[in-house]
Amino acid sequence: MNAPEKTVFVQDLVPGRPVAGIFVITGAKAGNAKNGPFWSLNLDDATGSVEAKIWSPQSHAFSAFETGAFVHVEGMVGSYRDKPQITVNRLEILSPETYRPDLTLFIPSGERNPADILRDLEDLLNRSVVH
Repeated sequence: MNAPEKTVFVQDLVPGRPVAGIFVITGAKAGNAKNGPFWSLNLDDATGSVEAKIWSPQSHAFSAFETGAFVHVEGMVGSYRDKPQITVNRLEILSPETYRPDLTLFIPSGERNPADILRDLEDLLNRSVVH
């Protein structure tokens, strides 16, 4: 499967609606429920983090998850403790050889341009640091 462009962001998730998007895994934990094993994932992008669950029998397809891996997730957004939560129907781990993301879409950043911040820092150091 060719990964689509990132168009769905955590901040836009609405309970009761389907989701299909790319996220980065920032945490993964295996668990057991009455109906079998499951995975609880933390999926992030530049706008926030969302918990995602992979329930049995789909959970059997995965023996482990690597933090920092990019994944394409399809599922349904629900709500748990007043926060969005994705129930995963399909998950594909995207290969680093074929999927090269724009990291600015996955890493939170400030409002200021990094080049401007660096220039201000260099000016401050030039004025303040003496031999």
